Amino acid sequence: MSEPKSVSVVRSEEPVPPSGGSKTTWIVVAGAAVLCGGVLALAFSGPAQHARPTLADETDRAEIPSEGAAPVRIVDDAPPAPMTLATASQSISIDMYTATWCSACRAAHRWMDREGIAYHEIDVDQQRDAISALSTLNPQRTLPTFDVDGQVLVGFDQVALTSAIDGAARRHR
Repeated sequence: MSEPKSVSVVRSEEPVPPSGGSKTTWIVVAGAAVLCGGVLALAFSGPAQHARPTLADETDRAEIPSEGAAPVRIVDDAPPAPMTLATASQSISIDMYTATWCSACRAAHRWMDREGIAYHEIDVDQQRDAISALSTLNPQRTLPTFDVDGQVLVGFDQVALTSAIDGAARRHR
């Protein structure tokens, strides 16, 4: 067998720099500030040194034309905010041909209600002339059948229905 090795501990009289306070750490912080566009540098300085202009300041400057210059006209070229399905469905016509016994119809109901989509339900078992209207749109009379502003969709497909609603709403803008 081998003899156990002895370990000796040597104490250094030099203090170890505290973590986070070394010169290397501050170089890394400064480098990160440069890479982050000065965001970290702003965080370490006081708020009084870097006051941000407010929207009111920008509006005031835009309304005051310099001497001899034509007034400045601000044009908002930002794209319109994304439209939700609920908002899109308000501007178009959506008819959904259903029956109480149809499980796909119930799934479509749940999804459309959860999304806040406005639609007109036509129950083919309850409403007169519903079968003839459905036959015109879908000769196989498959349920559910959707008429999204003139586009006929047969069966419940969330992706196809979303696309049809979005496309119809964009045409109406």
